[in-house]
Amino acid sequence: MTARASTRAREMGLKKTFGASRTRLARQILKESILFSTLAMVISCGLIQVILYLYQYSTGISLTGPIPFLSSNYIALILFSLVVGILAGLYPAFYLTGMQPLTAIRTTSATGSGKGNAGIRNSLVTLQFVIATALVFLSFVVYSQLRYMKNKDKGFQTEGVVLVENIGDMKSRSAAFRQLVEQQSQVASTSFCQRTPAGTNIVMASYRSLSMTKDMNIQTFPVDDRYIGTMEMRLTDGRNFNKQMLSDTNSLILNESAVAALGLFKPVGSIINGSERVIGVVKDFNYASLHEKIGPAILRFTPEGSTLAIRLRGGNTAAFLDWLKRQAGNFNPKRH
Repeated sequence: MTARASTRAREMGLKKTFGASRTRLARQILKESILFSTLAMVISCGLIQVILYLYQYSTGISLTGPIPFLSSNYIALILFSLVVGILAGLYPAFYLTGMQPLTAIRTTSATGSGKGNAGIRNSLVTLQFVIATALVFLSFVVYSQLRYMKNKDKGFQTEGVVLVENIGDMKSRSAAFRQLVEQQSQVASTSFCQRTPAGTNIVMASYRSLSMTKDMNIQTFPVDDRYIGTMEMRLTDGRNFNKQMLSDTNSLILNESAVAALGLFKPVGSIINGSERVIGVVKDFNYASLHEKIGPAILRFTPEGSTLAIRLRGGNTAAFLDWLKRQAGNFNPKRH
């Protein structure tokens, strides 16, 4: 509206010649500006819904709720459109309606006024292209980040994992609940654990190898014997926990960073804390932000846990999740 103001000089000049008042013309320009602003808001709200749907379809994650159509935002959106429309129409309303009719109608003068307004017009158009270019650039940045997160080898597989938290509230019924879940055709494996790589729980413990003089605090994951398979971690050395072996209650599995931090050249069979034996090594896995370097982590055999991790094969996931919620409520009515 502002950048094209000078191109409407003749139109305003003719209307003033035929008796239109300056107030009426200014009101007309402001109405047009507000109308364009409102239409832009309506179109943008529709585009946001399309973009949110495409984002959720491609990533499987809901970025946000349907913000533009929440009733609580109607007033804010309308007021914003009015303010933008008024600000965009103020300059052309006062500039065009203030010109003399004959001066505005004459081609040479109109061209001259266009040159006089060229600085503002060019600045606004340039700003518009700068903003558009920046948005395109940011879109590529966001796309590259999403592709990086999707393709990054995190050391475990997040796709197809469902977590049932506070499983300990079921107490003695948790084992029966797990057995029922494992009978479902969509379930590949399950695991009791106290912590998952992408979870918010933090467990730290002190460890010291035979060559160390001081204890080292290391991130710890209390897990059962099915944890590595359920999370699809990769053993690079040694073996997994075996619940049939009584000695595994005092055994550890280290990630590669923990092996380096504890100074173990041959980790499998090494003794930690004087009595705990290392039976395996897993590939480093991300348990913090991807911005951070992967630190030492140790898996400790703990048959019971507060979380049930479920690895799905596929199929009708939505129907399985509905069934899972109902069964969890049946086993623990207090948290239904």
